[in-house]
Amino acid sequence: MSKTKSSLFSVRVVCQLALLVALEIVFNRLLSINTEALKIGFSFVPIVLCAVLFGPVHAAIVYAVADTLGALMFPLGAYMPGITLSCALMGLDFGLFLHGFVAASEKFELSKFKTWLRIVCPIVINCVAFGLLANSFWLSLVYTKRSFAYFFTSRIIEYSVLIPVQIILVPIIITLARRLRASRIA
Repeated sequence: MSKTKSSLFSVRVVCQLALLVALEIVFNRLLSINTEALKIGFSFVPIVLCAVLFGPVHAAIVYAVADTLGALMFPLGAYMPGITLSCALMGLDFGLFLHGFVAASEKFELSKFKTWLRIVCPIVINCVAFGLLANSFWLSLVYTKRSFAYFFTSRIIEYSVLIPVQIILVPIIITLARRLRASRIA
């Protein structure tokens, strides 16, 4: 079933996206451990769900809006637009790799190398390029008394744990998204 441009941002879709924004804010700002250099939590779950169900553009918008609203409602420090840009790129990346898995015609077989490649690639790209490198740079600009090396080294532990956790959870999220789509909830 092909989507028209009007159905891409229908009232139903916008309400579902708003729910995902709210979930990301709750997971990120209220249910995570946040310090100046480290964040431990599951805020990626609503973004991956959005990416799988709605695609890269929606996931980028949801993550950028969630980051901006979360920073305004529950500030953890100074607002940095660069981190919002990184969030948008992370959502875009997840959507580019994971969106096709909800189509009924797309097979989701965990025994295939191609499936694992499509799961692992966005996780590694997001964690290394955007989470570790870009966000460490953005944080070093915000907290001028700390260097890029400080944020980079302190976040290596975070991402060495986060990558395997995401590799385990993303297939579960994809399965959930496929069931939501099949039941016509999403």
